[in-house]
Amino acid sequence: MSKRILQIKKVQSFDVLRVVNLGKNKTQITLRNEIKFKNDQLLLTCFISYKTIVAFSIDNRVFKTDIFWSNTTSRQINLWIKSISNISVVSEVEQSFLDEIIAKSGLTL
Repeated sequence: MSKRILQIKKVQSFDVLRVVNLGKNKTQITLRNEIKFKNDQLLLTCFISYKTIVAFSIDNRVFKTDIFWSNTTSRQINLWIKSISNISVVSEVEQSFLDEIIAKSGLTL
């Protein structure tokens, strides 16, 4: 597991910086948490399909849910990934981890 993923697990809360409607049932949310003791910050860009977080990016790395929701959601995830980066390697994470990110932001989807 990457060092940044471990940092995300330690974070108590995130601030919502930006919410962008990408179309019907598609939203992009940017979250931030400043790690004061390291003079660093975590900046996550999350992709929401319907009312579920299904992918996020951090430090030019992309992570997506390990759950197959539907053909439409899979297509939306892949299009979103292409729109934000030139990264061809995408790692899967457990859906519960993605849900935890949203819980720490205080957002209700």
